[in-house]
Amino acid sequence: MCDTTPPRAAGALVCAAVALAAAFGSAGAPAAAGERRWDIRLDGFFQKGGRPLLVTARERDGQWVAAVGSSGRQFNGSNYCMDMSGVPITGGKLKGTATLHMTPDLWIPPDHKVCTVVFDLDATAGADGQMRGAYKVKAIHTTDASTLGKISSKGGEIVGSARPAEEPALPAQLTLKLNMQGAVIGGKPSFLDRCIVLLLGFEKGKLVSSAAGLMSKKRETYGEAPFPADAGAVSLADGRVRGTCSVPRKTADLEPAAYAFELDGRVLDKLVVGTYRLTVTTAGEKPAKVTLDGAFDGEWSEGVVRVEKDDRPWYAPVKGFEPPKPGEHPRLLFRKADVEALKKKAATPAGKEILARLRRTLNGADGESLPGEATGPVAGKGSPGPVAKGLTIGHVAGYGMLYQVTGDRKFADLGRRAFEKALAGARDVDSRYAFKNPGGALRAGPALGWHAVGFDLCYDGWAPADREKIGRAIAEYNEGRERGDAKGVLDLQTLTQGTMPPGSNHFGMQVGGAAMALLAVTGERFVDQKQIDKLLVASETSMMRNLTEGFGDGGFFAEGDGTGSMSSQIIFVSALQAWKNAMGRDYINVDRPNARMMTLKWTYLTLVSNGRPDFWPIRGAYGHNVWARRGKSGAGYFGVGLGGVTQPQQAALKWYYERFLLQADRDAGYPY
Repeated sequence: MCDTTPPRAAGALVCAAVALAAAFGSAGAPAAAGERRWDIRLDGFFQKGGRPLLVTARERDGQWVAAVGSSGRQFNGSNYCMDMSGVPITGGKLKGTATLHMTPDLWIPPDHKVCTVVFDLDATAGADGQMRGAYKVKAIHTTDASTLGKISSKGGEIVGSARPAEEPALPAQLTLKLNMQGAVIGGKPSFLDRCIVLLLGFEKGKLVSSAAGLMSKKRETYGEAPFPADAGAVSLADGRVRGTCSVPRKTADLEPAAYAFELDGRVLDKLVVGTYRLTVTTAGEKPAKVTLDGAFDGEWSEGVVRVEKDDRPWYAPVKGFEPPKPGEHPRLLFRKADVEALKKKAATPAGKEILARLRRTLNGADGESLPGEATGPVAGKGSPGPVAKGLTIGHVAGYGMLYQVTGDRKFADLGRRAFEKALAGARDVDSRYAFKNPGGALRAGPALGWHAVGFDLCYDGWAPADREKIGRAIAEYNEGRERGDAKGVLDLQTLTQGTMPPGSNHFGMQVGGAAMALLAVTGERFVDQKQIDKLLVASETSMMRNLTEGFGDGGFFAEGDGTGSMSSQIIFVSALQAWKNAMGRDYINVDRPNARMMTLKWTYLTLVSNGRPDFWPIRGAYGHNVWARRGKSGAGYFGVGLGGVTQPQQAALKWYYERFLLQADRDAGYPY
């Protein structure tokens, strides 16, 4: 079972246990005579005496083979290793020391480290299968003060009952999924994605495949990649898994590192529980070695899961691409060389309609003032269109666009004034969105990103001091206080990596906005370029995560269609365009269809009747977002989408729009 020596640091390579059943002998061997399964409660252990510690244990002839504890989600959602080898049943009594290793989950405890509790147990355990007695808490080993307030420091009553047990056989081929909780080192204390998931495939106890990923906040594995491991490095025999393996991963500070695990665990029913000693060797500018002890839980599944490496590129190099020179703007939605062509388009009938609408959107009239200030004659009189009720997160970019197509610096100055209002705390007309103190990371991403687009478009029209002041506000973005949870930390690194998994509509909003910010300020003399470069590497990973885990190769979004429009069209698709223009990476014209399908799926799943699109079936929440024409979620399926498909597909989208929707938009006062 488990070693009974005192724990080293947060718990030595000792016990392995299980929540449902236990097997210590040969895989598949029937339970021995006299073997029993115990369900035990240590009353009053959690929530200041209000909830028990639940223990499932396997006992054979008075010896404890394996045991596992659980809080019943009163502390966290992990399974705990319970070492009861120091309290054998002798003469109907058990008296001695037991040790509980409380495995962390992603959230609890906040220090992400195992908490070890040592108990003194004194109870009777009769042949009738009933247990009664008492426990005392002898010692608690934790570095997290909040944990002490959630578990008993004294003791209470023990109650248990036993039943016959029999261990099922393990299949010849299986995969162990081991959640190495708390393994990722570095970063802010609030960083949650610290669980490395090992995927180890075995045939007749021999290791035949090895891969690793990370655990998302929805307990899903992402970023799986194979890593080399010798067949004899990790063994599975008699229900016990142990050995060593080294996994290449990054730290939470985005430094490359090797995570060398020495693990010891047991396979018990469908579960796997154990402990590990970890040595992390970083490969950054200042290489370091960190050693820690932890605990893991997991499960096994039949069959060998092999993670294959897909070498197809996610982007193609843009032919003839020339990187922007330091201080060269615009560079996100288009480059300086594109401006003359845009001016010509602005002079066409369609261009004039679009710009007239933009002006009305900015201030309700001619776009030559901030909302609510005195203005000139109404542009495009007779066309209703949307009118400004106040500032939005897009106002700086709107003024910047007028500056680009007119060359008139007054629009760049209006963009500066709008940005300064945002820095002073002005909120969007949808008050959830703001540059300062936004309504969570979901709103922070687009707010930061579209302000960065405004910075990019207005840059040449601003004085150097204003460029630096506003550029620093973007590069050093940090909103929200450290509250011990990721949602309270809204800085550029947090948004780049995402506070939620890609299957959440939060993710694309966050990482798309962060990409815009990074690409807008990279190369500026006033930024910490090493940090920006590091975050750009992380941003590239996040963009791919949204394309795969969020949407896949058919545009199917995990949470549904209305939520998916937020995670794609509001800023993410535009951020892909910015990667192309600013970094020469074309995510559209490649073999992988993932980026294109974010846009194309809307037309593939839509029928149009009397100028009205009918998207069917609408999955998930926020159905009102689907084909919406207003608000943040009226996300420009065509205007934005044309930049996210190939040229032949652009022609098809244009035909589709003009054939089915253009007249309806004209009638409603929304040209193009």
